[in-house]
Amino acid sequence: MNRIDINVTDMVQLVLDDDEFFASSITKNPNITWAKFILADDQPNANNHVINQDQFASVIQTGTHMPIKMAVDDIAEDHKGGLPIGTITNLKQEGNKVLGLAALWLKERAHDVELLKEKFAAGQPLNLSWEMSAMSNKREDGIEELSDIVLNAATLVTKPAYEGRTPILALASKQDNPDEAKPKEANVEELEQLKVTLAELQTKFDELQAAKTAQDEELTTLRTFKAGIEAEASKASRFAAIKAQFVEAGLDMGDEYFDEKKDTLLALDESSINFMVQELVGLQSRIQASASKTDDKADNKKVEVPNIKSSDKKELTLKELAQAMNEAKL
Repeated sequence: MNRIDINVTDMVQLVLDDDEFFASSITKNPNITWAKFILADDQPNANNHVINQDQFASVIQTGTHMPIKMAVDDIAEDHKGGLPIGTITNLKQEGNKVLGLAALWLKERAHDVELLKEKFAAGQPLNLSWEMSAMSNKREDGIEELSDIVLNAATLVTKPAYEGRTPILALASKQDNPDEAKPKEANVEELEQLKVTLAELQTKFDELQAAKTAQDEELTTLRTFKAGIEAEASKASRFAAIKAQFVEAGLDMGDEYFDEKKDTLLALDESSINFMVQELVGLQSRIQASASKTDDKADNKKVEVPNIKSSDKKELTLKELAQAMNEAKL
């Protein structure tokens, strides 16, 4: 096992959240921008270095107050030209990772801190490479396990050995009022997931809207059908009442008449029906009266001619014929 000095890189997460562990150490200094990052995990990096979880305590105990570095005016590929831009204020283990909180100095490195904010806002990756002294023990698979770690610094670089396994989340400045400090969200994965969720909600909404439209159309059809049935039932009921008026008035018009005149009768209002019935009753009465007079005249014209016979077959005289007719009451 050998003592070595190494520079290992990891993806930075610049985020300020509601973590009580970190929040308790945040000052009210308005000249600080807070960065929350992942310093390491327990998986091998591209340099074949690995820090097992039983070594996380050494990283945490030695890393607090050590510097965060960055080259002047831009992020360099490696550690060359890196100068302090802030300090690590807190470290802790969470799952299989070591999380860190750093205070970046606005007064000393205002231009570079603003540059980080701009890169972060544009969705560009911000990567952290840490520098440490440690013992190294190479395994049979060629992976070097690090132990007895002393963290010396963490530097922003463009070529991280952890190959961007951890996404950027946010970069935040602390305000005078700590309650007003809010994270500035810029997690690409979260934004993409939000887009997917919104698309799913839109699809669901469209499906529900289509179902509602279909139900409305079906309801309209049923209402139209119901209205048609009710209209036919109303017509049948009214036509039956009209026929009853004719019967009650003593008018026997016959089924053929009602079948032929159905639409005409239904088109008339109640007063028109009453007028028609009265007219037909009057007409029927006049017809019946006229027929009765005709019959009487026909009866009056009938003359019973008596069977006038002469027993002796002699020709009757005019006097005798008149007497016979008188006796017959002609």
